[in-house]
Amino acid sequence: WRIDQILGTLTGTLNLTVRVRNDLNQDQSIVNRATISADNDGTANNNSADSTINVVVPRLGLAQSSYEVEEGDSVTLLLTADRANPHADMVVNYSINAASASAGTDYVASSGEVRVTSTMTHTELTIPTVDDTDREGNESFQVTLSTPRGAQLTTKTATVTILDNDQPGVTVTPLVGETTEAGGSATFDLVLKTAPSADVLISATSSDSSEGTASGPLTFTPANWQTAQQLTISGVDDPIDDGDVSYTVNLVATSDDQDYAALTLPALTLINEDDDFAALSLEIAIDEPGPRVGEVVTYTYRVTNSGTVTVSELNGSDTLFGALAFTPTVLTPGAASSVILTRTTVVSDLVGAVEQSTTVTGLSAGGNVVRVKASPLVNLLNVGLELTATVAIAGIGEPCAGAQSLQVPAQSQVVRCYAVKNTGAISLTPHTVTDSHIGTLMDQIAYDLAPGTTFVFTSTEPAISSATSTIAWRAGVDYTPPVGEPALEEPLTLQ
Repeated sequence: WRIDQILGTLTGTLNLTVRVRNDLNQDQSIVNRATISADNDGTANNNSADSTINVVVPRLGLAQSSYEVEEGDSVTLLLTADRANPHADMVVNYSINAASASAGTDYVASSGEVRVTSTMTHTELTIPTVDDTDREGNESFQVTLSTPRGAQLTTKTATVTILDNDQPGVTVTPLVGETTEAGGSATFDLVLKTAPSADVLISATSSDSSEGTASGPLTFTPANWQTAQQLTISGVDDPIDDGDVSYTVNLVATSDDQDYAALTLPALTLINEDDDFAALSLEIAIDEPGPRVGEVVTYTYRVTNSGTVTVSELNGSDTLFGALAFTPTVLTPGAASSVILTRTTVVSDLVGAVEQSTTVTGLSAGGNVVRVKASPLVNLLNVGLELTATVAIAGIGEPCAGAQSLQVPAQSQVVRCYAVKNTGAISLTPHTVTDSHIGTLMDQIAYDLAPGTTFVFTSTEPAISSATSTIAWRAGVDYTPPVGEPALEEPLTLQ
């Protein structure tokens, strides 16, 4: 460089521009020395000076030194820089080195360069792995960075571990099921997870063979291990009303392949639906010879096992006879047991119904109490009365068209109307009627009240005070004993 002239004490300035290479891969200090000379310079020892430029490049490297990836997936390695290089891309070469893994069979071999573009601080490197069926355990390879341009390397190497997904195992779907005593079965699909080195035999054992049994065994070979096979669990019928019962089926693998032989397989959970039930039916047959005092009435109690299981310890009770001793006391499905009892008709049996309540119990094969009840009625004579009573003011309207209650002036003449209807099938006579307010109105009046007819009786009296009457109508039953039968010592009455 040349400066023509510097006058007096003036100062001259020399500007120097230095361009730094953009592909540096390490920090550098750049020293420049400038020297000047002049024809009339008497001192040359101060004619030179140094300037230093410290160049600091970005730091670039792998974000971590170890990675894990599932076999068959891709692993993504992250490269990061502490700052961007605004002047140029940061470029680094990479290579993959096999460790325990093998290129091509365990991962996709590759090499090349990775670029972090200008103004960016990170990038990614993706390496695919290869899925296989070999039980090889976890394997690894290394990724190495080298020959950086525009940056200085920090973490240069990362180890990638491929997690083997070919561990031995058995996939069972589903794990729960339902069978029935009626023959219903449940099916389960089984398939191996990896190729075995020898045949694998899977056997199934039921925890309760009285509820369910398993088919099998299933055999998987190195050739068919990927093909699902079906295991069938069949429900077992029993003659017990034991309800729906749960049980399990245990699976065991047997093989010369020690990895499969050491497996613990999942247990299957099932429910066997019961189709048995306990039930009894009761029939009571009553032989009614006729409405005769002293006549023998025969009662036949017949209990039938209407369920599907055996019922034992059969016994019964009856409000008319007490305990009922059935023979036999053990009934198989469809079998029956009977008790025949007799009863002599007494006078009180002739009016109204002879009521009774019968209960029969037993014990089912499943230990459950079985019970049946019946309440028969015996009507020897069909008799019945229907009584109504009304009150009205005398001379006003129909006497028996009054009301059951009435407000009237004191000393008014009140007509009380009593009507009784024979609702049975036998004539009624004689009749006695009493009113708690008045007294006896009729006493043993002989009137033949035929079935379906109504007898009306009225009574007129002055209204003295408020009163509520209770009326009782007692009618004799027109009962004629059959020929040869003695007459009743006391007449039958209906009230």
